[in-house]
Amino acid sequence: MAARWLYVAAVLFFACGVALFFAVDGWTRWFYPLAGALSMAVLVLEARNRSK
Repeated sequence: MAARWLYVAAVLFFACGVALFFAVDGWTRWFYPLAGALSMAVLVLEARNRSK
């Protein structure tokens, strides 16, 4: 059950990163979607390791 909320939080974080990408000017805007994608990858790997 807790893992499902982590997935939802990661997807929301990624969506906010993509929205900030379009809202912010400059090279720093690439950080937001990359941070969101990295957090999603970490949570997916964590969930897979926990399920083994």
